Amino acid sequence: MNLENIIVLEDSSKAKFGGGQKVTLKVIEYLNVKYNVVVADCSDSSLFSLELKKRDIDHFKLLCIGSVNNSKIQHIFELLLSLVFTVYNIIFIYKYCKLHGYTRENTLLYATTKKALILSYIMHKLFRYQFIYHAHLVERGYILKFIRYILYSAKEIVCVSEVVADQLKGLKTQIIYNPINQNTQIKAKNLDKAKVTIATISSLNHIKGIEYFMQSYQFLNLNYEVEYQIYGEGEYKRELQKYENKNITLKGYVNDIITLLKNEVDILVVPSIIPESFGMVILEAFSCGVPVISTGMGMQKILIEKSKAGRTVQLKNAKEIADAINSILENREEYTFYSKNAIIFAKKFSVTRFNEKIEKVFESCDITNK
Repeated sequence: MNLENIIVLEDSSKAKFGGGQKVTLKVIEYLNVKYNVVVADCSDSSLFSLELKKRDIDHFKLLCIGSVNNSKIQHIFELLLSLVFTVYNIIFIYKYCKLHGYTRENTLLYATTKKALILSYIMHKLFRYQFIYHAHLVERGYILKFIRYILYSAKEIVCVSEVVADQLKGLKTQIIYNPINQNTQIKAKNLDKAKVTIATISSLNHIKGIEYFMQSYQFLNLNYEVEYQIYGEGEYKRELQKYENKNITLKGYVNDIITLLKNEVDILVVPSIIPESFGMVILEAFSCGVPVISTGMGMQKILIEKSKAGRTVQLKNAKEIADAINSILENREEYTFYSKNAIIFAKKFSVTRFNEKIEKVFESCDITNK
């Protein structure tokens, strides 16, 4: 039998429609034209699940642990509970497949998170369902070893960047960059205004290095009016509030990032203290002609260097962030140069090209070969 059905396994319970979920939604939209697509998600009230409802995509809720605790006792309890939930979810998914005629001969599992990968692996070992894994993250240590072990059973492994693919050397991987919608109306920006808005857009947690961006304000050459805006929500918000003042504000979650970047933001700062697997917000900024300052590691470094649309700085270095901002603001021609390069570079990541590559992955996946 040919591939007819795709079950997408997702976990949108911990992030407010992040870059990974946006990409998953694009994959679903494209595949839903040709296949019967159903989504199994850890949330039925997230922004991701609401987008599924808008598109009339069938989906059902899995049982998952959504909180993260520091207490060892709480951690052990959540680990045990997650094991129980995993057993429940496997039974639920298998019953769903039996009820709807989703057999291992006509159905493929598409996993987008580590939790989804584990479920797919168990479904494969117990019931011989084949699965594809879309790797969005840079992993380390025992987690990476565990994932590599599981991925020997994957039918296909899609990596969002070479940074992700490098950690999976020896496995059958292919790189498909995340796409961005092209806006032909975007023109290069210039700084011909009195007030400059510099922003960061991310979840608020310690690995994003946002405090170093906020601290950099004190090192600016204030020959112009500059406002820092921090967009996002997360457990680190209370810690960041101590850096707030009239010029540095926490703005909360933003739904329409493109409109924000297009109309309000002059420079985007991505001060992550870990290697980003892709850095979707950087690409979104580029598509709007916004130059980016980012730490010089991971995929964020590669995007900046290849695009020539911004600058890289050392991690955890507020002074260097300020120096980069000062240099760009004091050289308006350099700013426009970065803006033009950003727009040109973003065009390489078209949705059409992405869809063509994703289609080949699923069409070439022989699920009859056990």
